[in-house]
Amino acid sequence: MIQPIANGQVLTVSGTASVSNGYSRISVHYSLGAITVTDNNQVQTNVPVQGDMSAVRHLDLSGLAGAGGYVFWDAPYNNRVTGSAQADYIYLNGQGDDTLRGGGGDDYLFGNEGNDSLGGDRGLDRLNGGAGDDLLNGGGGNDIIDGGDGSDTMIFSGARADYEINLVNGNYVISHAGGIGRDGTDTFANVEFLKFSDATIAVDSTPTNLQPIANGQVLTVSGTASVSNGYSRISVHYSLGAITVTDNNQVQTNVPVQGDMSAVRHLDLSGLAGAGGYVFWDAPYNNRVTGSAQADYIYLNGQGDDTLRGGGGDDYLFGNEGNDSLGGDRGLDRLNGGAGDDLLNGGGGTTSSTAATARTP
Repeated sequence: MIQPIANGQVLTVSGTASVSNGYSRISVHYSLGAITVTDNNQVQTNVPVQGDMSAVRHLDLSGLAGAGGYVFWDAPYNNRVTGSAQADYIYLNGQGDDTLRGGGGDDYLFGNEGNDSLGGDRGLDRLNGGAGDDLLNGGGGNDIIDGGDGSDTMIFSGARADYEINLVNGNYVISHAGGIGRDGTDTFANVEFLKFSDATIAVDSTPTNLQPIANGQVLTVSGTASVSNGYSRISVHYSLGAITVTDNNQVQTNVPVQGDMSAVRHLDLSGLAGAGGYVFWDAPYNNRVTGSAQADYIYLNGQGDDTLRGGGGDDYLFGNEGNDSLGGDRGLDRLNGGAGDDLLNGGGGTTSSTAATARTP
């Protein structure tokens, strides 16, 4: 049996729903000052509200058991709605700056107009800020978040370094580094800022247009970097057979590689524009790495006899172990062969080189 009680500005709905399951909800409807609370039994019984409803602005379902709430709240105020421990559907239709909290369960929260604050708390939640400059916090669980129109901000409990941001099927996905953390894994869109405990960063409206493609033994990374300058580089990391490509936008987005990566030995950045590459390539093969037309930093960590070509730009090439061949091509390059009997060719420009055997044109 449920008990709706109006006390000042707060309507509290508590008790146990007639039908306890994940689908049948308690309905709470507020429109034009009229409030209707309906139990979820077979006859859909309207339950009278105790107390004076004239001052009600807010709703609290935290004491509701057995079923979640289905809430339509159309009030011209700054409203606060708190969900139950079950799955709730909460839709705010007013223009105020509202606060929505899902509580436990897999909730759907919609803020509509106004500068709203939405918190999913626990569960697999869906948050939609609607119009306005909203604050969105998925809480625990794997959530789907849409900021809607306006300048919206997602809030996280940890520092920026605690999270990884990936691109999955064209959407941003953020998760704790290492896969363990209280914020879960969230997919988001139409969010302009990410607020961490130590920093707030802007989000690019277009996640990335980089295209990493694995074709046989060659990984090709082409496209234009999100940030075009001489300092911010595209990161390509190969270690223990795992490859990570990261765009240089504000959120440092990991971009998925298309194709089978298992056979990859070599890297080609010649089709990369806007920024150079920062490459750490730790593979136990004779690798070939070709840089971009911008300034690249290429570090080979394996023991093979590798071939490095800087391309245009002022490059830094490091061959490490093995009998390597390093070519700076154009630009003011720095070449370091590392251990082994290496061949170094500075190409055009002024080159600093270190190796057992050096060749210059």
